[in-house]
Amino acid sequence: MRALAAALLCLCCAAVPPTEQQAQRLQLAHAQLESGNAESARRELSALLAEEPELDSARLLLGFTYYALGDKTAAESAFRQVLLDSLEAKALEGLVAVAPNSSGARLLLLLHGATPETLARCLDVLPSQELLPHLQDLVAQNPNAGNLFLLAAALHRSGDYEHAVRAYERAWYLGSDEVKPATLAGLHQHLGQVEDALLWLDRASDSDTPERRIMRAELLETTGELAEAQTIARVLIEDGAHTERALNVLIRTLPADAPNSEIAPYAKHATAAQMVILGHRAWHHDEAAEAVSYFANSTNLRPLDTASQMVLVQALRAVDRDLEARSALVTLVADHGLLPQISALLAQN
Repeated sequence: MRALAAALLCLCCAAVPPTEQQAQRLQLAHAQLESGNAESARRELSALLAEEPELDSARLLLGFTYYALGDKTAAESAFRQVLLDSLEAKALEGLVAVAPNSSGARLLLLLHGATPETLARCLDVLPSQELLPHLQDLVAQNPNAGNLFLLAAALHRSGDYEHAVRAYERAWYLGSDEVKPATLAGLHQHLGQVEDALLWLDRASDSDTPERRIMRAELLETTGELAEAQTIARVLIEDGAHTERALNVLIRTLPADAPNSEIAPYAKHATAAQMVILGHRAWHHDEAAEAVSYFANSTNLRPLDTASQMVLVQALRAVDRDLEARSALVTLVADHGLLPQISALLAQN
């Protein structure tokens, strides 16, 4: 609420702008409110409004002051009055804060005829479903890029991704600067439309950021362009960016018969769950010592299923002369209660 109140001092669109002296008194009231002296702020603002009843910035700040004092009824009244006169978006934010139930039918009545700028601000404080009818009417009356973007944003937030994509794309082709190609790429990816996702990703100005590169790798994996997906994944891991997702790309795309050495250099970045997968992969390649090492390096063995524990038992048997490899698991066995067979093997000299 303080951030909202502070923003009032920068507003210059009030129906009655403050004079220099009134602006100083507003700053004083704001400072009192910020310092926790809401009652002094109330007195100062009440006196100011007695002199200039139409000073909207004072009425709006008084609404936040009442809210700080715990008088939500008075705060709601102040916000509603300003909402009807001017500064709709700021008053709406305050109204929703002090009277959440107003975000139903009564508040929608107040929004009748709201400007696109107000509706844009409302997206941050109202449920998207409540704004959709107003935005759809707005687009029906004037399907320009700005209105389409607002409709798309509301559809996006409501979870209607398919219609959000259509509205975003219409806004884009009409010249909207607010539509982000990366947003459309992500929505197409969510909808399983991989080729469209790649097309929009190519249009993104930030297509070379780590977030966009891991998205591209995952999309290329889906289209079967595995070599390029693996190259991107390796670079990301080496750069320390999105290492978990990038390593998952490598794990999924490397053929089962590919040498384990192709993935081993990146194992230090693996999560506990990925360590278990690498352990199975190493055992598949008859690399028992490596399998034991992966399982031992997993820091969260509790979810290890019975099949994985049995692989670990077999790997330990294959390297039972390696006392160091076996003793590395002693603490883990004690902490996580693995299969009795493992305990028995570790007890052997």
